[in-house]
Amino acid sequence: MAANTDDRPCMRYDPELWFPLSERPGTIELPTSLCQQCPVRVECLQGALDRRERWGIWGGFTTYERQASHPARLMRIAVNETAELVEYRARQAQVKAERQAPVAVG
Repeated sequence: MAANTDDRPCMRYDPELWFPLSERPGTIELPTSLCQQCPVRVECLQGALDRRERWGIWGGFTTYERQASHPARLMRIAVNETAELVEYRARQAQVKAERQAPVAVG
């Protein structure tokens, strides 16, 4: 059964919210948290993965998260929605920070 568009946060809020200019803290928390209650979250994520969406937050996952993880793992997280998502995001943030950290020369 299809969800009423009024039930989807992306239809109630400014669409720009799901397409931040950067995925820095402070820009992704609201849209990703709104996606958690969306009745079509799993379908949204699956569609984005199938289309290989390069931009935006889809199904509660950022561009970086979708590109850095195996699609099956993302789907499992989206379906199960446990503490695994919090753990996953913390690990991804750590990896991203390590990649962006300046390398000491000397």
